[in-house]
Amino acid sequence: MKIPTNVSQILDRLESKGFKAFVVGGCVRDRIMSRFDVKDFDIKIWKQLIHHKDKHFSKSVKLFYDFCRDYVSEEIVRSKYTEDEYNAFYSSVVEPIAIQLSLEFTYKIFTDKEIGHRNEIIFSAERMTFASNATKADVIAKLMPLGIFSINQACEIMEMPKINEEFADKHIISLNYVNASKADKYQKVDDGDDKGSKENDKQSENEKNG
Repeated sequence: MKIPTNVSQILDRLESKGFKAFVVGGCVRDRIMSRFDVKDFDIKIWKQLIHHKDKHFSKSVKLFYDFCRDYVSEEIVRSKYTEDEYNAFYSSVVEPIAIQLSLEFTYKIFTDKEIGHRNEIIFSAERMTFASNATKADVIAKLMPLGIFSINQACEIMEMPKINEEFADKHIISLNYVNASKADKYQKVDDGDDKGSKENDKQSENEKNG
């Protein structure tokens, strides 16, 4: 298929830079149908990524790190962070960005009246995704007895499939916890016992002074 000289020059220039360039779209159809008044040519380009040696990769990482060192540590860029380093990165970088996006989208999308009715856009990132299995298990062990997690929520944290049973969506709580206002009744202590204890203490004190 014959193409205009200027289009051919563009293709040659792209190929000289390592790209593969093709003329695509309606211009190809029109040329095949002997329509020579085509003015618009669509060009598709493609280039295969080359995996450089480690020294070249390290140089690229360093350039990126130098550019954003105030926000991202080298360990984050290289995915060699510890759990504590990621938590610090999440709290200082990811979470503030999510909050800013939430506020910006909320005020751009909703009217003041809609915001007044508590409509809002919330961006969030699950920080537990990058926690170790030991940390996840520890969180579940401490919070699940308080009724904070259901069994399926615990499965989600551990990246396990959900249980398709009704009981798995219920929140359970340990019997070792009791409402603070009902603690005395739970331990079978009432005001009468407290009053009797005070009277016994007073009688003992009188006997000692007598």
